[in-house]
Amino acid sequence: MSPSATGYPAVASTTIESAKYNAVIADIATALTLSIAANGETTITANIPMSGYKITGLGNATADGEALNRGTALSLFALLSGPTFTGPVAISSTSPTVSMVESDGDADEKIWSMVSSGGNWYLQTYTDLSGAGANAIAITRTGTTVDSIALTATAFTVNSIDLLPSSGNFTMELATDSTGGSVLASGTAYWKRVGGVVTMRMPYLAATTTDTTLYLRGIPSACQPTLTGTYYQCPLVPGKINGADGAIQIDIYEGTAYWLLEGITAAFAGGSDTKGIGVTGSFGPVISYQVTD
Repeated sequence: MSPSATGYPAVASTTIESAKYNAVIADIATALTLSIAANGETTITANIPMSGYKITGLGNATADGEALNRGTALSLFALLSGPTFTGPVAISSTSPTVSMVESDGDADEKIWSMVSSGGNWYLQTYTDLSGAGANAIAITRTGTTVDSIALTATAFTVNSIDLLPSSGNFTMELATDSTGGSVLASGTAYWKRVGGVVTMRMPYLAATTTDTTLYLRGIPSACQPTLTGTYYQCPLVPGKINGADGAIQIDIYEGTAYWLLEGITAAFAGGSDTKGIGVTGSFGPVISYQVTD
């Protein structure tokens, strides 16, 4: 503020004119009115431009409508980088979402989102344009009870063991040799693999033959063991040995598409008799065996 030029400065031994005196007092009153009082009695009537300067010595905010100093802000709110939360964090909306964006990720592999919607919780993938991807995890609930947890992936491993079930079927052959020879009978076998174990439902495969060496063939690679070491597994199944019911051992080799059959209650003889696995046409054996460590 600069004093009014009229009547200022006063000259010694000169009578002060009332108009000039009043003008100075009016200027002082105006200046005081437009000033901010140190005791806090002034009500601010407009925004105050700080011109790049700081407000220093600001106390901690304790109520709504109070200015927030840097210390309080750091203790209460997350910054763009490196926040540390020391208490619960709540995000409230009709579909609260937390997204993580990996800035250097490959195309359409940058965004993961955690979403709560309809009372359920999801871990989802998104495209780079935030388009819908897939639910990696979906959890449903009723009240405080978790009803289901669904995991969706092309593989699900625990300690390097893939626990994602796979299944299929193939034509199993009863033959007189591991690769060549004659095919005596064939049928559809069904298998399911969970982790390192295969369970297989085999057809009834038997034929009248004089052969004493019999094989099961056509075993797919997914059902072939690849265990550490060199040995074979030997499940027992019901079957036909020389026309009679008996126990048959299946020699499951490592990494081969064929298994050898061996009679246990009796050896396969050279006579022309029924030989093979299963009891009758609708009763085939079921076996489980290990394919990976």
